[in-house]
Amino acid sequence: MSTAIVDQIYSLLGKDDIPGAVELARRAYLNNQFEPIVLNLVAHGLEEENDLEGALRVLGEAAERTPNDPMTYTNIGHCLVKLARPTHALEAFNVALRSNPNLPRAHYGAGLALWMRGELAAADEALWRAVKLDPNYPEPYSALALSYAQKGDEVRSRELTEKALSLNPNEVEAQLLVGERLTTEGKLEDSAALFRRLLSGPTLPPLQQAAIHRRLGIALDRLKQYPDAFEAYRQSKLCERRVYRDLFEADDIERQPEKLARLADYFRTAAPVESPAVLPPDTGSVREHVFLMSFPRSGTTLLEQVLASHPDITALEEQPTLVEPINHFFEYSAKIPELMNASEADLQPWRDLYWQHVAKLAGDVSGRVFVDKQPGLTPYIPMLKRMFPQARILFCIRDPRDVVLSCFRHGFKMNSNMYEYTDVVSLAELYCRTMELAAVYFDKVKMPVYMHQHEAFVADFETRTRAMCDFLNVEYDTNMQNFTETAKARVINTPSRDQVREGLNSRGVAYWRNYEAQMAEPNRILAPWVKAYGYAD
Repeated sequence: MSTAIVDQIYSLLGKDDIPGAVELARRAYLNNQFEPIVLNLVAHGLEEENDLEGALRVLGEAAERTPNDPMTYTNIGHCLVKLARPTHALEAFNVALRSNPNLPRAHYGAGLALWMRGELAAADEALWRAVKLDPNYPEPYSALALSYAQKGDEVRSRELTEKALSLNPNEVEAQLLVGERLTTEGKLEDSAALFRRLLSGPTLPPLQQAAIHRRLGIALDRLKQYPDAFEAYRQSKLCERRVYRDLFEADDIERQPEKLARLADYFRTAAPVESPAVLPPDTGSVREHVFLMSFPRSGTTLLEQVLASHPDITALEEQPTLVEPINHFFEYSAKIPELMNASEADLQPWRDLYWQHVAKLAGDVSGRVFVDKQPGLTPYIPMLKRMFPQARILFCIRDPRDVVLSCFRHGFKMNSNMYEYTDVVSLAELYCRTMELAAVYFDKVKMPVYMHQHEAFVADFETRTRAMCDFLNVEYDTNMQNFTETAKARVINTPSRDQVREGLNSRGVAYWRNYEAQMAEPNRILAPWVKAYGYAD
């Protein structure tokens, strides 16, 4: 009987009747039949229903019964990708590929996992391997089309999108790119209709739903349908929150607001952080060492592209140059005194590791002004002072209401900080805690700081850029006005990519007024910082 049902299942699969094969596999499973094809199809049915945890439980059973089965581990990997667990997903894909190196779906999944981890070149390589193994497999073409779009290669991206849709007119990621282009071309009603059609169709994974809701919000925003746009953004964040809740709301996880409060409490009563009597050797051999930071969406990407246009400046965009010391010193309260009391000999290995990362990511920076742009470094300013006592800080200021609204409207690579962005009130509270902590640091940590106001920069580019150059000890260079060409030639991995490539404009100034009703509570929370930074009510 078991063989007969399996034969029927394969017969249905041969006719592309996947729903029929899933239903038959479910009946077989309930009758205690546990062949690999049965278990994988039952899991597939659960995955299609977005019961990803249930699918993983069934696939775990399959893995126990048939260890290292490539089909099982490929399916495990794809479930984990949808659950935003790329490292574990990559492990599963590697198990599958060790058993069978020629599985296109495993290479495609590995490409997705690598992309989520930020390993973009390796991701592209994996996706191209999938295409080479199966030229008629549409999904890898869509993923590559997105990759090329992010690199600014619109021609190649369009070619790959068209290839994906020629193989499968319903391929979701390719349709997303089509919708984005319709939005860019001003065909806003068409793009909004496409996104709504996708959302009303077959059930999609939560993160895909999040991406579609966000793009729908962008189209509706440009149509000036602001209440509907805000609701689309809210739905997008709710989808993200469902996926990541278990990761970032676990009892043993310190939420980011709690961490910021802990750091503020410690440093309010701590002794000032001064430079050492004998400065450490500058292993980077840079002319000036600058950290560009603030809160995301405060204008840091624009400023970085302007700085990168100067012939004497090397700017690095949001790379994990300091992840190891951050994890070491800031994970637990007990480690902060260790950082503050560390000797220069204790700190030198961390410096050496940092400059190794810089050399790998930015090349030789000796003799240059090196700008390390990481908005997320704001909570770690004391560590920067201890490790790099001669470094300078560029701190970007923008109307807090525009910052929070913009963060809510855009998508980010998820972490404990970005998880707070999935609720607009939590996001506003996080902004306030971040700025409160920055104020504590600016009082206690003695570093040269330049407060760069985004709106003033947009209104008077040259005057503000000259002032910033004075702070960095470089001559103003007219090529800094050509930052759009710099941006087009660089890979930009932040949501500001397209806006920066458009050039300087004031469209985002006081944009919060379009959402004044929807943002009433967040704006009430932000009011002290609106006043502190000199913005009008």
